[in-house]
This record gives sequence, structure tokens and C-alpha cells, in this order.
Amino acid sequence: FLFFVLSGAQTKAFFNEGIPTTLAGFQGHHKYRLEHQLGKYSAVYPKDSKVQGFFQGKKVYDKKDIKPLHTKSSWLRQDPPRQVREGEEAYKVVESKAKKDAKRKRGEQEEWQGP
Repeated sequence: FLFFVLSGAQTKAFFNEGIPTTLAGFQGHHKYRLEHQLGKYSAVYPKDSKVQGFFQGKKVYDKKDIKPLHTKSSWLRQDPPRQVREGEEAYKVVESKAKKDAKRKRGEQEEWQGP
């Protein structure tokens, strides 16, 4: 790991810098994330988090508002094991790859069969 020592003014400038002006500037940015760049198992939490701005029509969120999500099975495997409350609803539902493939296949067949 590389560690850099910054002066007080440099540290302040580093943490107070504005929203990046290019798409590449958002990748791995220390403070901001684009909504469309969120991974499959991450989400904006809480849902009413403040939008920091917009970039090319896409919402920009503070990195601290992006939380990792866990499946029920991975939640139970954590050490110490966690409990899923009865009647608890999922924060985000991710469609499985098999379902996406089946829908795509049906769509191709319908298109191929024609009128």
C-alpha cells in the first residue's frame, strides 16, 4: 500500500473537490458514485438519500450512501450468524440470470415466428 502525507490545505482541497466532469472521473472516485454504475449487489440506502447532482442526466450520490447487499443465505453465513426477521421484505430484488436468459429466448422465438 502507498500512503501519502498531505498538508492541511491539500487534504481540505482533496475532500472538497467537486463532482467529476467525465465518466472516467467517476470510476473509483473516493467520494461520488453514479447511480447507473452501482453493482448488482449494492443499492442507495436510505432510498431518500440526497442526490449530490447530475451528470449527463444520471443521478450522482455520495459514496457513503451506497451500501452492499446480501442474499438471505449469505446473511445467515456471516460470523456471527444473523437472523432474518419474519415477514422482512427484501430491499432490492435481483432477477436471476436464468430468468433473463429465458425471457430473452422467448423474445427471440416470438420475433422469429412472426405474425
